[in-house]
Amino acid sequence: MDNQSTDGSIEWCRDQEDIRLIITRLDLGASVMLDTGFMSSKGQYVLCMDNDAEIAPTYIINAITIFEGWSKGKNFFEDVQMVPEIEQYCKDGYKLGCLTPYMIQQDLKTKDLKPGLFREDKFDTNIQFHGASCMFLREAGDAVGWYNPDYYLYHNEVDMGARLFKKGYLTMYCPMLTSVHHISPTTRVRPRLLYYGIRHYYWFIWEHLPMSLALYHTAMWVCWSILSAWRYPKTLIMAHLSALARMPWVFIRRSPIRDKRMLQPWYPNIAKELNPRNWWSLLRGEKTFGV
Repeated sequence: MDNQSTDGSIEWCRDQEDIRLIITRLDLGASVMLDTGFMSSKGQYVLCMDNDAEIAPTYIINAITIFEGWSKGKNFFEDVQMVPEIEQYCKDGYKLGCLTPYMIQQDLKTKDLKPGLFREDKFDTNIQFHGASCMFLREAGDAVGWYNPDYYLYHNEVDMGARLFKKGYLTMYCPMLTSVHHISPTTRVRPRLLYYGIRHYYWFIWEHLPMSLALYHTAMWVCWSILSAWRYPKTLIMAHLSALARMPWVFIRRSPIRDKRMLQPWYPNIAKELNPRNWWSLLRGEKTFGV
């Protein structure tokens, strides 16, 4: 899938005999572009990769081994431990819907490597996954309709993970699936990402989190968004107006997750969330939040 890129990707893909290239219009949005690729593909499993990520040679065979092992009720790799909750989810009838890798982030300028979202050395489960290189069970993606076109990058992933869990599919982190994500050497605050990040997080917390957590994160998000986007008052105002305009539909779809394991990343972390250093960094524009 190509969304009108200008870096030579289109020309390179056209020269490959084994690649089917689909070029979308610029105004379709990231989620629609990805969904088009998912629904145009074939096979029992779907590998999703960004153009700035690369996977280890053993990634695909390991992923298939894990999917097939789950369906047969077997341990995937005997030398790798699992968090105990996974076994219970399996007993409760959950299927495996998405695998997310040990994602190594590489700075394009310095070539430094650092771990990404997950750092465990054992199988773990969460509703978050790395959309830059993950593998889906097609049955699971079809069951939830893949990415929600209302969401932009980043929040479309955690929203899909939440919907997968509600449908009885787990998202599992697998340490033997390795991927490298080549990232920009600089973190910059961009109005477009601020706009989407602000409004989409409101939608996510009110559709998927219990009332108490939704209220807490709303209060925190108002503060963080003001600190992060005060240089862009128009973006800040429009993001909140857009979020409010869509709220009635969000409340219609509202179906909070009750599972404590899945809600763990959203439980209050006062030491981190009220750390003056983090707030000062947002105010100075040294980093953005949630995106």
